[in-house]
Amino acid sequence: MRAITVQQPWAWAILRGGKNVENRANRRGAAAAKKQFNHQGTVLIHAGQRYAGAEAHSRVQHLSAVDPGMPGAPQSDTAWAFGAFLGTAILVSVHTSEECYDPATGRLCSPWADDHAAHLVLAAPKVLRRPVPHQGQLGLWHVTDSTVLSQIRRQSL
Repeated sequence: MRAITVQQPWAWAILRGGKNVENRANRRGAAAAKKQFNHQGTVLIHAGQRYAGAEAHSRVQHLSAVDPGMPGAPQSDTAWAFGAFLGTAILVSVHTSEECYDPATGRLCSPWADDHAAHLVLAAPKVLRRPVPHQGQLGLWHVTDSTVLSQIRRQSL
């Protein structure tokens, strides 16, 4: 199964906060990032070990209809875990910001979308009942550990 690693609070926003676009950049440009993530279908959402910071958290609070709370708070949402698989989403399409920019409105495809990035359009997020600890990777990667995949499947996605 394919997976993407996302820093918090972005992983929470994908699974709980209505974030329908994950932005990806590549030092060779948005077109190279688009090619790197060119895939359609279900992907596992993995939260990395790093926190993207207060500015990212403020943006999530501003754009999400749901209060994200804070990581590590008592009775914290399972979608706030770090270093684990947290759920799935369907990767519908991938395009660059230049491809979705509407000059008439001056807007991109989503309020979550960033300029000069590839946009991974996500839908139908599902949160696991329990995070499944695992080390992440860069890019779109394959999960091959049968024990991990079994733990995820038992959670009835």
